[in-house]
Amino acid sequence: MPKYHLIVMTNPVEGKEQEFNDWYDNQHIRDVLAVPGIVSAQRLKAADSQLGNRSSPYRYLAVYEVEVENLKDVIAAIVERGSTGRMPRSDAMDSSNVFTVFFEPTGPKIEDKP
Repeated sequence: MPKYHLIVMTNPVEGKEQEFNDWYDNQHIRDVLAVPGIVSAQRLKAADSQLGNRSSPYRYLAVYEVEVENLKDVIAAIVERGSTGRMPRSDAMDSSNVFTVFFEPTGPKIEDKP
């Protein structure tokens, strides 16, 4: 079955970071994992130290693993759930600046094993 990664980069609304993280960790992740084909999720926060001392315009990253025959089915399910309230957004998330993209592997996962 084809595998994909859904990458979502977000920021909280100023002053609502705790509310944003609570919603994301305790509701949104579960709502997204309820979409058929989405099999795992992990959230990350930008580290304080970066290459070249550059900062990211996004503070949070969510990586979802997707296994589905037809990626368009997952996209349609996400859109449908978002438009019907089955996947509500929080007003603690800065909805004006969200980056979302699906990626597909170009080769095998390579790990350095001792």
